[in-house]
Amino acid sequence: MFYDKHDELAGFARQGLFGSNEGVTSINTLPAMYNGIATGPVDATTHPNVKSLLSLPMEHQKKHLQRISNITRHAFRINGVTYYKK
Repeated sequence: MFYDKHDELAGFARQGLFGSNEGVTSINTLPAMYNGIATGPVDATTHPNVKSLLSLPMEHQKKHLQRISNITRHAFRINGVTYYKK
């Protein structure tokens, strides 16, 4: 859900620890197959569906964030709470 080109860049950096990072040194040098991915950074404070929820009372936030986790099947942590499909 919060996946963006910065995540891929970090992956190429980790790959570089074991050999080649294939010349990827910035999000601008990622292979073309990553063109359709959000540039980012995308996180809980910038994601449009989540950003609006952060202004709600905490009990409503938790309900809606758990619903998002259930639907997307993604685990994430916001405001000290980890949400995951149970």
